[in-house]
Amino acid sequence: MATWSNRKLISKTERRLRIKILTDLIHSYHVHLGGRGWHSRLSDVILFNDMLVVGEDLSEGISKQREHVVPCKLLFEECFKIFEQKKESAKVEVESLLDKYLKVVIIDERVSKVIDTTLGLKTSMPEGHDLPNCSPYCRINIGYSSVSESSYNNIVWFE
Repeated sequence: MATWSNRKLISKTERRLRIKILTDLIHSYHVHLGGRGWHSRLSDVILFNDMLVVGEDLSEGISKQREHVVPCKLLFEECFKIFEQKKESAKVEVESLLDKYLKVVIIDERVSKVIDTTLGLKTSMPEGHDLPNCSPYCRINIGYSSVSESSYNNIVWFE
């Protein structure tokens, strides 16, 4: 079975640089297009999903799925809200938000389906877990607690 854990980790410096570039791109979309036309997967051009992986479920015999810890749509909507406030610190706030929440975990495919469909969290966070003050991993944790034959404890964390 192939694992993601053998991939090359990028340095923190490279990640910060790519987040700065992504922040500038989001800001440009906000200034010039009012955020219209933004697709949540545009970030994949700058920060490939493999570079975002922070953990992987190493359970035997499961199908795996990449899952963003915070839905991209929600995360980028929050970035646009920050830019709408026109604060001087907006870029720094967005960079911080992306650094904290733009992450991927390789999880049990059954858990991913439960998160997206059963729990209805495909594009949202659990109630009471609002950005920017929630644990980045609350969706993943709640998903695993909903699938009895899967264990959150089988996730190996890389960060």
